[in-house]
Amino acid sequence: MTTFGNPPEDPPTGTSLGQQQPPPPQQPGPGTLSPDGRWLWNGQTWQPATHEQVTTGGLRSPDGQWVWTASGWQPIGGPQPGANLATPPGPGYGPYSTSHLTVVPKNPAVSVVLSAIIPGVGSMVNGDVGTGVIILLGFLVSAFLWFFLIGIILTPLVWIFGMVHAYQGARKWNLRHGFLS
Repeated sequence: MTTFGNPPEDPPTGTSLGQQQPPPPQQPGPGTLSPDGRWLWNGQTWQPATHEQVTTGGLRSPDGQWVWTASGWQPIGGPQPGANLATPPGPGYGPYSTSHLTVVPKNPAVSVVLSAIIPGVGSMVNGDVGTGVIILLGFLVSAFLWFFLIGIILTPLVWIFGMVHAYQGARKWNLRHGFLS
């Protein structure tokens, strides 16, 4: 979540809006309420604030980056009170936009088929790129060793190991991310 710094302290409580009090001496930006919440600066003069302005987000922090709502301090441009946070705005809409990435489970059967076609690729798809490259290189070396007859034994072993590792890697990835496979 993007924020604009730490929120200010909570506004003072225990004073009513009906009491008259001289406005504060400083002149912040337009739309800023005084620290006691009784006066609203309109850009030229201090005007008495209404209860609605205080409770609906009229109170701004001294730095102008936070607004006081009924639920507490919110960054300006953030979600409004009562907004449906279950469906956040799409990309490009304010500081709370995300790309909405979705995690999907790995299919162990696909990993095995990929490793059966090209040993090590199933492991690479599962995120075990280093191990997948080692399996692929091992398969290529064992294929070269066919000239010395040791490859006849090594090649099927590396090929089978690649498929088993791809299957187990997909299952482990799913368990790490909360999926049952």
